Amino acid sequence: MNAAVFLLLCVGVVLGGEIDPQVIQSWLSTMDPFKDKCMNETHADPLLVEVIMKTGVISTNHEVMCFAKCIFMDVDVMDKDGNVNIDVVVKKGVVVKPGIAEKCINESESEPDLCKKAHDFAMCVVRELVKGD
Repeated sequence: MNAAVFLLLCVGVVLGGEIDPQVIQSWLSTMDPFKDKCMNETHADPLLVEVIMKTGVISTNHEVMCFAKCIFMDVDVMDKDGNVNIDVVVKKGVVVKPGIAEKCINESESEPDLCKKAHDFAMCVVRELVKGD
């Protein structure tokens, strides 16, 4: 399973980007074992979670951002202190290069709310992937 595929799902239709169906399938298989657990822990709206799964759009609803954090923690992208593991993101990622990971870690590192931090990190990666940098 590919831990950083979560970052790639976010590309979806966001910012005019499209995502490879294989990436979506990989994400779904990565997320599936943790979906129910994270929904129960965060009380995320199931409809908004389905939106993530089908379109890649991550709502700014706090519970949904916490759902993203929960998934990140379960797949070792983020630790309990909110530190993003660049090795996991880069080594297990499909197209996330070290420069993108570092930039997005730096952009999101000062956010004290770990749920928002997970959201901001993911959306930064999406933005960078769509730009093609």
